[in-house]
Amino acid sequence: MGGIIRNPVSRMDHFTYYVTADEPLVENIIFSKPFELDEVRLHLSVAMVSVVDFIIRLSSIFGSAYDVKLLSYAFLGHQDLLYQPTRPYKFVYGDILSIELNFKKNTNYYGLSVLGWEVT
Repeated sequence: MGGIIRNPVSRMDHFTYYVTADEPLVENIIFSKPFELDEVRLHLSVAMVSVVDFIIRLSSIFGSAYDVKLLSYAFLGHQDLLYQPTRPYKFVYGDILSIELNFKKNTNYYGLSVLGWEVT
């Protein structure tokens, strides 16, 4: 289904995560190294005809008090979304990047890309 294309090995090494599917989008990416989020791209095969929430959140290894909702977006009438944070979000070892978009299975096909940098 999905996976890491290239795992960072040195400071400022690029990271790419890519997945495609035709079922509701629920991705939880656990980072094995400190990471800085650059962008999240979502491409759908057809535009959403009803409002569906697209959610990106950081689940902190330090507990729910440190969790951050990075984006909550009402997806309707278009197929593409590019999210680039206005300030860098840094993830530490063990943090989870959760990305969700709920729709009926077999009604849409998506491609999701997460891009970022390893930091030390």
